[in-house]
Amino acid sequence: MYALLKGAGQEYSFTQLIFFRSLVALVLFLPLLWRQRQVVWRTNRLFGHLFRALAGLLSMCCAFYAVSRMPLSTLSAVTFTMPLFVTVMSYPLLKERVGWHRGIATVVGFIGVFVMLGPQLIGFHPVYLIALASAVCFAFAAIALRQLSATESPLTTFLYF
Repeated sequence: MYALLKGAGQEYSFTQLIFFRSLVALVLFLPLLWRQRQVVWRTNRLFGHLFRALAGLLSMCCAFYAVSRMPLSTLSAVTFTMPLFVTVMSYPLLKERVGWHRGIATVVGFIGVFVMLGPQLIGFHPVYLIALASAVCFAFAAIALRQLSATESPLTTFLYF
């Protein structure tokens, strides 16, 4: 997807790309949503859906903006931090215990990302922070989705996104 966005980002703005990505997803899932229309709108966790949608949209905006302004290899390396951020956030947000072995693995993961980015960090550009913001927002969206999945159907979470 990032390779396609990189090419398309030369001609179209990232907001247009987000619109068409979302439109294609909606069109593909519309028959399924229509068939389940009585159930799919119901939720008792509207705030959770809105938070997840906002975090996902911010993540998408940052990633789509960054993809046309930095090398794909660098963007990929930065987005590899998303699961690491989920691990870091899992205790304060989900109250899940993170053992010392996962903590060490997370630290090693961040070091690995810095090693991969080593040469690119010499020519640091602010767009790297935007790519990092994408990973952080995606981690928030993943955590929100995890909380929502306990009570909400996958179609409901898709629809509200």
